[in-house]
Amino acid sequence: IEGNVIKNTIGYNIEVKHENDNLRTVSNMTLTGKTIIRYNVFTKEQNASTGPDARPCLLVGNFPPTTIGSTDFYEIYNNFFYENPVEALFQGTGNIMLYNNVFVNHQTGGWGVEIREHNGFQPREVKVFHNTVIIAAGTGVNFYNCNTSYGQFAVANAVFSFPMIM
Repeated sequence: IEGNVIKNTIGYNIEVKHENDNLRTVSNMTLTGKTIIRYNVFTKEQNASTGPDARPCLLVGNFPPTTIGSTDFYEIYNNFFYENPVEALFQGTGNIMLYNNVFVNHQTGGWGVEIREHNGFQPREVKVFHNTVIIAAGTGVNFYNCNTSYGQFAVANAVFSFPMIM
């Protein structure tokens, strides 16, 4: 997913999740794949839903918990995330490499990066690095209730927010 400007959507700007078990076979694809999301602009400056219908700009969710595809990962880099009045700019679970992105949210009810369980699936290998995060009133980077059996870290990010949780 690259080179898009996605703005002012009511729900998610983009939602990628719920790959089915056994969707691939060894004969038609690699055993470990990646979904690349790069060079995009995501913004929900206007039109965003509120209350229980509020959604992040970009949500990436789980791969199959076992079988082919369970070790796949998201590689998300060189994107610009701008404004979400009531939700995270980015929310993710699964295997994620999130780097070289810019996150800006001046909205009083929005925040930056949220790594957390989604639909019963825990974050796995998560690497958040070399991002710039500027958040006016919420959390910059948050790892919430993660599975410590996996390597999960945030390092070398420039985070400007209050409060800052990493």
